[in-house]
Amino acid sequence: GRDGIDIPPPAPVLYAPFITPPEGPGNETDLSTQQTETQEKAWLSRPHAEPLRPPDHQRAAQQGKEKTLGLKVTVSRRPAGLSGAGFSARHRLKDKAAFRAVFSSGRRIPAAQFVFLFRPNDQDIARLGLAVPKRHIKHAVKRNRIKRVLRESFRLKQAGFRGLDLVILVRRPLTHIHKHNFDRLLEGCRRKIQCARQS
Repeated sequence: GRDGIDIPPPAPVLYAPFITPPEGPGNETDLSTQQTETQEKAWLSRPHAEPLRPPDHQRAAQQGKEKTLGLKVTVSRRPAGLSGAGFSARHRLKDKAAFRAVFSSGRRIPAAQFVFLFRPNDQDIARLGLAVPKRHIKHAVKRNRIKRVLRESFRLKQAGFRGLDLVILVRRPLTHIHKHNFDRLLEGCRRKIQCARQS
């Protein structure tokens, strides 16, 4: 080379020959199959792909925990101030004979749309019977709502009726009732019964 420096010749560049696949229907089918397999592998390897589900025993344990938590949340306890103010089946008049006895020999106290009938029951508890005729309250939903109001009001004041069977009769059409209004009626009934006992 010039100036006595040997410069090596450049390395030859190798070019891969471009191979054209032979034409034919069979070759097109193979090519489409390879593309489909490649796309499926690429879809499965995505980072945002759907995670695998936990084993069956883990799902069962998780569902068990959810049920347990749901029970703990929904279970309610009676407040301490209402101990002894329950309203079980023994506090209700159920059979027709008990109702018939109150209607035949009981005393009556009319008040607004109601009539309070009572008689001694020779027991240490108060028992309640409700008579809500369909001719006065046609819809069953309204009748049940009124019964709940009457029953709850009596439950909180049952100590004042101890030893009595009390029947509350709806004698006039009634569309709705507020609990505080019925509480006043029931308290007035209790006072009249107390005066009748003392006389």
